[in-house]
Amino acid sequence: MGCAHRAGLGSPRRGALAIVNVAGENLAGPGFLPSRWTSERKELIRRSRIDAGRAVVEAVEAAEVAPQVVVQASGIGHYGARGETPARPRRTRPATISARA
Repeated sequence: MGCAHRAGLGSPRRGALAIVNVAGENLAGPGFLPSRWTSERKELIRRSRIDAGRAVVEAVEAAEVAPQVVVQASGIGHYGARGETPARPRRTRPATISARA
């Protein structure tokens, strides 16, 4: 069973114009109060983003007609607040765990 099926994406739709992926473990945790970021929790957060991304890739690859655009919103903290300034890939590792997730 692939990531797309496990993630609940179901069968790829024919002719979808876009896929927007904002899935992943909640950084604050499941409860009312924020959860501590233990090593295990950090790995869960990181893994959830990787698995969600893989699920999207599998869905696009399996689609009869690929979507025109795929938007992946995980890791948006990597570049910080930039306003209208375009973000460019970095070669350095981001400082925060949320950006690395």
